[in-house]
Amino acid sequence: MSLRVSKQGRLVDMVLDRPPVNALDGETYDALARAFDDAEPEDVLVLRSAARHFCTGQDLAEHQADKTAEQAAADLRRGAAAVIAALRCRAPFVAAVHGGAIGAGALLACAADVLIASEDAWFGLPELQVGVTIGGAVAERTLGGPLTRRMLLTGERIGAAQVATLGGARLVARHELARTAQEAAQTIAGLEQPLVALARRTWGNDERESAAAAYEAEIEQFLSR
Repeated sequence: MSLRVSKQGRLVDMVLDRPPVNALDGETYDALARAFDDAEPEDVLVLRSAARHFCTGQDLAEHQADKTAEQAAADLRRGAAAVIAALRCRAPFVAAVHGGAIGAGALLACAADVLIASEDAWFGLPELQVGVTIGGAVAERTLGGPLTRRMLLTGERIGAAQVATLGGARLVARHELARTAQEAAQTIAGLEQPLVALARRTWGNDERESAAAAYEAEIEQFLSR
Protein backbone atom coordinates (compact mmCIF):
# COMPACT_ATOMS: atom_id res chain seq x y z
CA MET A 1 0.00 0.00 0.00
CA SER A 2 1.39 3.39 -0.99
CA LEU A 3 -0.69 5.04 1.75
CA ARG A 4 -1.06 3.31 5.09
CA VAL A 5 -3.91 4.56 7.25
CA SER A 6 -4.49 3.52 10.85
CA LYS A 7 -6.60 4.94 13.64
CA GLN A 8 -6.17 4.94 17.39
CA GLY A 9 -8.85 6.79 19.30
CA ARG A 10 -9.32 10.11 17.56
CA LEU A 11 -5.88 10.11 15.93
CA VAL A 12 -5.57 8.98 12.30
CA ASP A 13 -2.06 8.18 11.10
CA MET A 14 -1.55 8.55 7.34
CA VAL A 15 1.82 7.33 6.10
CA LEU A 16 2.97 7.87 2.53
CA ASP A 17 5.12 4.88 1.61
CA ARG A 18 5.89 4.69 -2.09
CA PRO A 19 9.66 4.24 -2.34
CA PRO A 20 11.99 5.65 -3.15
CA VAL A 21 10.71 9.25 -3.00
CA ASN A 22 6.91 9.12 -2.63
CA ALA A 23 6.13 10.18 -6.19
CA LEU A 24 2.35 10.13 -6.51
CA ASP A 25 0.56 7.89 -8.99
CA GLY A 26 -3.18 7.81 -9.61
CA GLU A 27 -3.86 5.11 -7.01
CA THR A 28 -2.02 7.06 -4.32
CA TYR A 29 -3.92 10.24 -5.18
CA ASP A 30 -7.16 8.26 -4.90
CA ALA A 31 -6.14 6.81 -1.54
CA LEU A 32 -5.29 10.25 -0.19
CA ALA A 33 -8.60 11.68 -1.34
CA ARG A 34 -10.51 8.80 0.28
CA ALA A 35 -8.66 9.17 3.56
CA PHE A 36 -9.39 12.88 3.77
CA ASP A 37 -13.01 12.41 2.67
CA ASP A 38 -13.60 9.58 5.15
CA ALA A 39 -12.30 11.47 8.17
CA GLU A 40 -14.86 12.22 10.86
CA PRO A 41 -15.08 15.76 12.27
CA GLU A 42 -13.81 14.57 15.66
CA ASP A 43 -10.69 12.96 14.14
CA VAL A 44 -7.25 14.54 13.94
CA LEU A 45 -5.04 13.43 11.05
CA VAL A 46 -1.27 13.24 10.80
CA LEU A 47 0.19 12.99 7.28
CA ARG A 48 3.81 11.85 7.25
CA SER A 49 6.29 9.91 5.15
CA ALA A 50 8.14 6.62 5.49
CA ALA A 51 10.34 7.38 2.46
CA ARG A 52 13.44 9.50 1.92
CA HIS A 53 11.32 12.53 1.07
CA PHE A 54 7.92 13.71 2.24
CA CYS A 55 6.53 13.70 -1.30
CA THR A 56 8.09 14.59 -4.64
CA GLY A 57 4.79 15.23 -6.41
CA GLN A 58 3.44 13.67 -9.57
CA ASP A 59 5.01 10.44 -10.77
CA LEU A 60 6.15 11.64 -14.18
CA ALA A 61 6.38 8.04 -15.40
CA GLU A 62 2.57 8.09 -15.60
CA HIS A 63 2.66 10.95 -18.11
CA GLN A 64 2.79 9.27 -21.49
CA ALA A 65 3.30 11.25 -24.65
CA ASP A 66 0.52 9.35 -26.41
CA LYS A 67 -2.21 10.33 -23.94
CA THR A 68 -5.13 12.27 -25.35
CA ALA A 69 -6.00 15.71 -24.08
CA GLU A 70 -9.02 14.21 -22.34
CA GLN A 71 -6.88 11.61 -20.58
CA ALA A 72 -4.35 14.25 -19.50
CA ALA A 73 -7.16 16.42 -18.13
CA ALA A 74 -8.60 13.46 -16.22
CA ASP A 75 -5.18 12.75 -14.71
CA LEU A 76 -4.81 16.36 -13.62
CA ARG A 77 -8.22 16.41 -11.98
CA ARG A 78 -7.50 13.07 -10.31
CA GLY A 79 -4.39 14.46 -8.67
CA ALA A 80 -6.00 17.74 -7.75
CA ALA A 81 -8.84 15.88 -6.03
CA ALA A 82 -6.45 14.78 -3.28
CA VAL A 83 -5.39 18.35 -2.52
CA ILE A 84 -8.99 19.58 -2.65
CA ALA A 85 -10.04 16.79 -0.28
CA ALA A 86 -7.28 17.86 2.11
CA LEU A 87 -8.54 21.45 2.08
CA ARG A 88 -12.16 20.37 2.55
CA CYS A 89 -11.41 17.67 5.11
CA ARG A 90 -13.84 17.83 8.02
CA ALA A 91 -11.05 16.97 10.46
CA PRO A 92 -7.98 19.08 11.23
CA PHE A 93 -4.71 17.64 10.07
CA VAL A 94 -1.03 17.96 10.80
CA ALA A 95 1.63 17.52 8.12
CA ALA A 96 5.05 16.24 9.23
CA VAL A 97 7.52 17.09 6.47
CA HIS A 98 11.09 15.96 5.98
CA GLY A 99 13.23 16.03 2.85
CA GLY A 100 11.60 17.36 -0.28
CA ALA A 101 7.99 18.51 -0.60
CA ILE A 102 7.67 19.18 -4.31
CA GLY A 103 4.70 20.10 -6.48
CA ALA A 104 1.66 18.23 -5.19
CA GLY A 105 3.72 17.28 -2.14
CA ALA A 106 4.21 20.95 -1.30
CA LEU A 107 0.51 21.61 -1.86
CA LEU A 108 -0.49 18.81 0.51
CA ALA A 109 1.81 20.29 3.13
CA CYS A 110 0.37 23.76 2.57
CA ALA A 111 -3.17 22.40 2.90
CA ALA A 112 -2.47 21.29 6.48
CA ASP A 113 -3.83 23.10 9.51
CA VAL A 114 -0.49 22.65 11.27
CA LEU A 115 2.81 22.16 9.44
CA ILE A 116 5.77 20.66 11.29
CA ALA A 117 8.99 20.54 9.29
CA SER A 118 12.38 19.07 10.03
CA GLU A 119 15.55 21.07 9.52
CA ASP A 120 16.33 19.13 6.33
CA ALA A 121 12.94 19.83 4.74
CA TRP A 122 12.57 21.97 1.62
CA PHE A 123 9.78 23.00 -0.70
CA GLY A 124 9.57 23.38 -4.46
CA LEU A 125 6.85 24.42 -6.91
CA PRO A 126 8.13 23.44 -10.37
CA GLU A 127 4.66 23.54 -11.93
CA LEU A 128 5.50 26.02 -14.68
CA GLN A 129 8.73 24.16 -15.43
CA VAL A 130 6.75 20.96 -16.13
CA GLY A 131 4.02 22.69 -18.11
CA VAL A 132 1.17 23.45 -15.70
CA THR A 133 0.08 26.67 -13.99
CA ILE A 134 -1.89 25.47 -10.98
CA GLY A 135 -1.08 25.50 -7.28
CA GLY A 136 -0.64 29.11 -6.29
CA ALA A 137 -3.98 29.36 -4.50
CA VAL A 138 -3.01 26.52 -2.16
CA ALA A 139 0.67 27.31 -1.65
CA GLU A 140 0.09 30.92 -0.67
CA ARG A 141 -1.94 29.78 2.38
CA THR A 142 1.36 28.85 4.01
CA LEU A 143 4.06 30.54 1.96
CA GLY A 144 2.40 33.88 1.25
CA GLY A 145 1.69 35.43 -2.13
CA PRO A 146 5.04 37.04 -3.02
CA LEU A 147 7.14 33.99 -2.17
CA THR A 148 4.70 31.64 -3.90
CA ARG A 149 4.83 33.69 -7.09
CA ARG A 150 8.61 33.76 -7.02
CA MET A 151 8.84 30.00 -6.50
CA LEU A 152 6.40 29.29 -9.32
CA LEU A 153 8.08 31.63 -11.79
CA THR A 154 11.72 30.84 -11.02
CA GLY A 155 11.57 27.27 -9.74
CA GLU A 156 13.40 28.38 -6.59
CA ARG A 157 13.48 25.88 -3.75
CA ILE A 158 13.17 27.17 -0.22
CA GLY A 159 14.22 25.57 3.03
CA ALA A 160 11.98 24.87 5.98
CA ALA A 161 13.84 27.48 8.03
CA GLN A 162 12.56 30.21 5.70
CA VAL A 163 9.00 28.88 5.94
CA ALA A 164 9.34 28.85 9.73
CA THR A 165 10.54 32.46 9.68
CA LEU A 166 7.36 33.38 7.81
CA GLY A 167 5.30 31.62 10.48
CA GLY A 168 4.14 28.88 8.13
CA ALA A 169 5.83 25.98 9.88
CA ARG A 170 7.32 24.88 13.15
CA LEU A 171 10.94 23.85 12.65
CA VAL A 172 12.30 20.87 14.58
CA ALA A 173 15.26 18.52 14.45
CA ARG A 174 14.75 15.48 12.22
CA HIS A 175 14.68 13.06 15.15
CA GLU A 176 11.96 15.13 16.84
CA LEU A 177 9.63 15.33 13.82
CA ALA A 178 7.36 12.36 14.45
CA ARG A 179 7.05 13.04 18.17
CA THR A 180 6.33 16.74 17.68
CA ALA A 181 3.66 16.05 15.05
CA GLN A 182 2.05 13.45 17.29
CA GLU A 183 2.04 15.84 20.24
CA ALA A 184 0.46 18.57 18.12
CA ALA A 185 -2.27 16.16 17.00
CA GLN A 186 -2.91 15.05 20.58
CA THR A 187 -3.21 18.67 21.69
CA ILE A 188 -5.80 19.33 19.00
CA ALA A 189 -7.64 16.11 19.88
CA GLY A 190 -7.92 17.35 23.47
CA LEU A 191 -9.87 20.43 22.40
CA GLU A 192 -13.65 20.64 22.21
CA GLN A 193 -14.45 19.36 18.72
CA PRO A 194 -17.38 21.67 17.90
CA LEU A 195 -15.22 24.68 18.71
CA VAL A 196 -12.40 23.38 16.49
CA ALA A 197 -14.85 22.79 13.65
CA LEU A 198 -16.35 26.27 14.05
CA ALA A 199 -12.90 27.87 14.13
CA ARG A 200 -11.78 26.11 10.95
CA ARG A 201 -14.94 27.27 9.15
CA THR A 202 -14.81 30.87 10.28
CA TRP A 203 -11.12 31.79 10.40
CA GLY A 204 -10.31 34.07 7.52
CA ASN A 205 -13.91 33.93 6.29
CA ASP A 206 -13.54 30.19 5.64
CA GLU A 207 -10.22 30.58 3.85
CA ARG A 208 -9.89 26.81 3.42
CA GLU A 209 -12.96 26.71 1.19
CA SER A 210 -11.80 29.87 -0.57
CA ALA A 211 -8.46 28.21 -1.35
CA ALA A 212 -10.18 25.05 -2.59
CA ALA A 213 -12.50 27.01 -4.86
CA ALA A 214 -9.63 29.14 -6.18
CA TYR A 215 -7.58 25.99 -6.86
CA GLU A 216 -10.50 24.47 -8.79
CA ALA A 217 -10.75 27.69 -10.82
CA GLU A 218 -7.01 27.52 -11.59
CA ILE A 219 -7.46 23.99 -12.91
CA GLU A 220 -10.39 24.84 -15.13
CA GLN A 221 -8.68 27.94 -16.52
CA PHE A 222 -5.57 25.91 -17.30
CA LEU A 223 -7.56 23.18 -19.04
CA SER A 224 -9.60 25.66 -21.08
CA ARG A 225 -6.60 27.68 -22.25
